[in-house]
Amino acid sequence: MTARETGVTMEATGLPLPEFDHYSDFYTQNTEQVFADLRNNAPVAYSRAYDGGFYIVSRYQQVRDLLADHEGFGSAKWVDDDGVRRGGVSIPTSAQPPLLPLELDPPQATEYRRLLSPWFSLKRTEQMRPRITELTNALIDEHVEKGQLDVVLDIGNPVPAIVTLELIGLPLDDWQGFAEPMHQIVAALPGSELFLRAAEGVARVSAALAELVAQRRVEPANDLASHLCQAEVNGAPIPDEDIVNILMTVVGGGVDTTTSVIAGAIGWLDEHPEDRRRLIEEPELLPLACEEFIRYLTPAQIVSRTVRRDACVSGQALAPGDRLALALASANRDETVFDRANEVVVDREPVRHIGFGFGVHRCIGAPLGRVELQVMLGELLRRVPDFQVQHDEIQRYPKRAKVNGFVQMPITFRPRQPEAAGSI
Repeated sequence: MTARETGVTMEATGLPLPEFDHYSDFYTQNTEQVFADLRNNAPVAYSRAYDGGFYIVSRYQQVRDLLADHEGFGSAKWVDDDGVRRGGVSIPTSAQPPLLPLELDPPQATEYRRLLSPWFSLKRTEQMRPRITELTNALIDEHVEKGQLDVVLDIGNPVPAIVTLELIGLPLDDWQGFAEPMHQIVAALPGSELFLRAAEGVARVSAALAELVAQRRVEPANDLASHLCQAEVNGAPIPDEDIVNILMTVVGGGVDTTTSVIAGAIGWLDEHPEDRRRLIEEPELLPLACEEFIRYLTPAQIVSRTVRRDACVSGQALAPGDRLALALASANRDETVFDRANEVVVDREPVRHIGFGFGVHRCIGAPLGRVELQVMLGELLRRVPDFQVQHDEIQRYPKRAKVNGFVQMPITFRPRQPEAAGSI
């Protein structure tokens, strides 16, 4: 019988793997083992859990190749003859309009990315490093005399959120109102009470962005919203609703994944004092270490594609319309590609991870995320090198389907005087 007929069931290591469901408690509690079993026993497996059935691809080279082939494996979302949305980059398919440009394929996606790329270039993000450093230290100053702070709530959430809001052109006084719904929506099970509450918050974010776009149409400023309001695609202005959609994608990408990695990195360094000591003594290793943390932690665990032509992957025949879950988190732990794949090697070089995706839909905000992560980790190691994670108070996301993240991670340290080096 084929995988399509039997579903996925394995006991390769004594740990049973039932029908693959990335929203299940089983997956959340056994993610690394689930992916190891898939890589070793069913690198292209099948599940009936969502979207009428989908394949899970778990090995590095196959995932990377599929991400690179946007013509054969598309990201676009569309509406079928029954009025149901299909495709897109998540499984199950969201009923919401396509995320722009994430859920478009070239050439449409290319046009939108051309408009966004200058705002997230290496040069521009490096120019933002002093502001990100100032902001990080101002937030540390608020807590350093108390000898305790929360890596997520006090640093990891506000830094990317405030930087993203400044970039877009939104006021900073309600950064939490923008960040919290975006964190909640990725952690909640679709249809749950938390998901519905988060969806209401996301709707408020969308409404605020619509107000900003209307304002920037008549009063442009030096921000991303104004840039999009003045831009054209294929010779025509971008409709307001599309600009709001693009900005929603930027907000969603800007306020969650970097937060997840900084918390995971602090957690690792708390448990591996030799790595902490080395990064304190050799801060020049921070860029390499941050890439390794992105590989090891892989905040966005799975992205989806739709098959657009007949294909064969690892012996499995695929037909147009088949849905694929590409397991980035599994690919980044592939033992055939990464030596000591289940460890953080702070000086690993090169780090060929796909934590930001790959190909035409590779995360456009990756340069900014890198700078934010390097600054936050570097300043925490410089300012509070003696931190201790309060493990009993750690709270992870209840589901790891979309993002491998944390709700809170308190740390304690010897109280110190603030530096008063900047402001929020």
